[in-house]
Amino acid sequence: MDITGTIPPQLGNLSFLVSLDLSKSNFHGELPPELLLSRKLRDIDLSYNNFTGEIPKGIANLPNLKWFILRYNKLLNVLSIFNTSTLEILDLRSHKYRFNCMTGTIPDEIGHLYNLKLLFVDNNRLTGSIPSTIFNISSLGRLFMSDNMLEGPIPRQVDNLTMLVWFDLSNNYPERYRNISNSRVIPDEVGNLPELSFISLSFNDFTGLIPIGIFNISSLVVLGILGNHISGSIPSTIGNGLTNIEGIYQVGNNINGALPSSISNLSKLEFLELGGNELTGSIPESLGNLRLLRNLNLYGNSFTSDLSFITPLANCENLPRLVLSFNPLNAMLPKSVGNLSSLNYIFGNKL
Repeated sequence: MDITGTIPPQLGNLSFLVSLDLSKSNFHGELPPELLLSRKLRDIDLSYNNFTGEIPKGIANLPNLKWFILRYNKLLNVLSIFNTSTLEILDLRSHKYRFNCMTGTIPDEIGHLYNLKLLFVDNNRLTGSIPSTIFNISSLGRLFMSDNMLEGPIPRQVDNLTMLVWFDLSNNYPERYRNISNSRVIPDEVGNLPELSFISLSFNDFTGLIPIGIFNISSLVVLGILGNHISGSIPSTIGNGLTNIEGIYQVGNNINGALPSSISNLSKLEFLELGGNELTGSIPESLGNLRLLRNLNLYGNSFTSDLSFITPLANCENLPRLVLSFNPLNAMLPKSVGNLSSLNYIFGNKL
């Protein structure tokens, strides 16, 4: 409603107030401590304002608080509310350019939020390690921690989150900060998350192998590990477990070996991004079975295919982008490329 001004302390006189939504306005100033007099408050949404100062410490004592949404403000001491055991949604994300964002570490006390379902702390400047206590919150369904300066390993307790659907730990840049690049490897326990739909560990300088269990998570829709130092080969059984996968993003790693033909069994696959690796051998002709394919990126590998796989790609009626540059293909582009009617980008050159 584009309301301006400060929050009047008289708001605390609304003793039966249950839901307070002041989002997307132009409020400024500090939050009045009188707000805590509204003991029945269940939902608080103060996002997209210009509130400053500290959050009243008594927020942690509101007995019914379930939603606490503070994104895109200038508040300090926001981590003090980690004792609110009734909380289900905690949104502390900052602006994508990280103006007025949170700093400091995530306290171990976050594990007290044992009813939490959604946690957003992305686009901040949080440092230190990821507390293992987060992974004691068995109700957690979405965990967003991208674009911070976190370091250290992903705790092996991650597989306690049996309800986890979305896990985003991307963009803790090793080139710019001393961060999660020291986490060494992706723990095998990540492959034990039965409900996982989206995982992004991109741009964290992980090394080692992708846990084999990840390729058996039938609920997985997006697998993102771009810009790391992942090695090893793609398992030959990849086409057996990822029955709902739509996007595989593994650009910029050290993955080697052949591209298994069984990948063509992933009938829902739309994005296959494997550029900038060390893959060898032929490109399987069976890729033409991926009828929903929209982006096939194989640049910068060591494929030696004779390009016979291009003819079957005519079955991919929605494929606009095919990137094969920087491979020792040494073959003539077949005339059948003209059958790829949806194609508008090939070999890194515009058609």
